[in-house]
Amino acid sequence: MSNLQESKKASSIKYKLIVEKASDLVLIIDEKLIIDYINKAAHLKLLDLSEDEIIGHKMEDLVHPKDYEKVSGILKKDPILEEETTETRLRHKNGHYIWFESKIRTFLDENKHKKAVMISREITEHKNVEKFISEITERRRTEDLMKKEIEKIKEFDKIRNELISGISHELKTPLMSICGACELILQVYKEQLGKDAFELIKMMKRGAQRLGTLIDKLLDVSRIQFEKLELDKKTEDLGKIISDCIEEVSYFLKERQLYITQVIPSNINIFVDKIRIEQVITNLLLNAIKNTPPRGKIQITVKKIDTNVEIIVQDSGIGLTEEEMKKIFTKFGKIERSGAGFEYLDIQGSGLGLFITKQLVEMHDGTISAHSDGRNRGATFKVLLPLEVNDHSV
Repeated sequence: MSNLQESKKASSIKYKLIVEKASDLVLIIDEKLIIDYINKAAHLKLLDLSEDEIIGHKMEDLVHPKDYEKVSGILKKDPILEEETTETRLRHKNGHYIWFESKIRTFLDENKHKKAVMISREITEHKNVEKFISEITERRRTEDLMKKEIEKIKEFDKIRNELISGISHELKTPLMSICGACELILQVYKEQLGKDAFELIKMMKRGAQRLGTLIDKLLDVSRIQFEKLELDKKTEDLGKIISDCIEEVSYFLKERQLYITQVIPSNINIFVDKIRIEQVITNLLLNAIKNTPPRGKIQITVKKIDTNVEIIVQDSGIGLTEEEMKKIFTKFGKIERSGAGFEYLDIQGSGLGLFITKQLVEMHDGTISAHSDGRNRGATFKVLLPLEVNDHSV
């Protein structure tokens, strides 16, 4: 044997030893796509298959069906390739598939037969790809179910709001008749009524008025949620609006012996829906009145802050806890208080007043907030509204 032949043989043996110990999977495939060779260390470690389970078998027995056409297409190409890279799934002994990055290179052997060497390195991020895909599928299925349930809830909410709105409208007519009849009896037949009958009719009238207020609030909530409440904005004198609101609640102030002060600059004009802003201020005043003990104090203050105006309603009443402050602006967020020390509170109400107030303020591009230092330390409500664009008052 010549020195050249010996050198080639030595190189071949050395190369085979290197390939056998390589951590990458090395396959040699003939032109009929039959596996001729696989390196022992890698196939045992990566696929747990013996040589008998691989050598002499077709590539389609080892490669995932969805990847086989891709691999076989590369092997069949002419002319001889320098190298081509693809991602391939190869079958493990237990039946699952492992992702590999495969570099495929074709060559002619010593007998001029076309063959290919396929060197494959495991892609670690695809180790759990089947599980990953399964998790994504399950998550999407859950998201679809949640979307369907949300749509059902929205539909039920719509039906509920329509029902409330319809019933409220139906109740308005007979309620107006009851209030009108009570008022007529009290005015026309006052002298003919005994004291007990007179008080009973007054009680009926108050109950009907309270029910009417509740119906109006329910209708407002319905209009807000259906976005059917439209504002009729005009330039208005804020001081006049507040004075009218105080006059509106003056009876309740006197009844509870409450003292009210005002700090309101003159000539402050705002671009608002007058009726709705009156509703906001009246709701805040009534809230202060209901939660302030007899002979307590309420103050309403107005301040200009840049291009905004701040309306502050402050009382010396029962105050708010942190949990109560989270609840007060929510729909039906009525705060229940009872027991010693709460006897003076007016517990009547629907829990809708401050919710509606917040919605109306936000419809005017404003904000509302509440603050209290705790129980029996009073509460402060602040409403921030934009001023009229062309307002030049000082």
